[in-house]
Amino acid sequence: MSAQALYKITVQTRRLYQLLRCVSDRQLEQFGINSSHRSLLEYLYHNPSQTVPQIADQKLVSRQHIQTIVNSLSERGLVVFISNPNHKRSSLVRLTRAGEEMFESVQITESALLEKVGLNFPQAGLEHASQTLDQIIECFQSTGGAEK
Repeated sequence: MSAQALYKITVQTRRLYQLLRCVSDRQLEQFGINSSHRSLLEYLYHNPSQTVPQIADQKLVSRQHIQTIVNSLSERGLVVFISNPNHKRSSLVRLTRAGEEMFESVQITESALLEKVGLNFPQAGLEHASQTLDQIIECFQSTGGAEK
């Protein structure tokens, strides 16, 4: 029975991901970026000075995918490449001040929507859902299911 319940959560999570991506893309239009850009800005905001391979490994996507997004953000002046003292050929990527400010502005915009939607749920229910999702993630990671 738990496999069926987990499958239902998986289907719901996929649906929620697609919905959040769509809502996010609409909100991000005012900033001239999309949800992929936003995701990378957030990652670099919390994990400064990472190589493209490091980012790709953490996000479980291809290096080429991350490189495309990084190049786009670089063209907009939101990230910069800096020399890597540990590797001559793999530069570090970090946010510029403009990138940091953009991500902070995006967070403010998102917070308004999350506050509004959050009013529909009791705090304890949201905390329980978060804990359950953390446990599911941990289980998949520990079974080796999250490897590229």
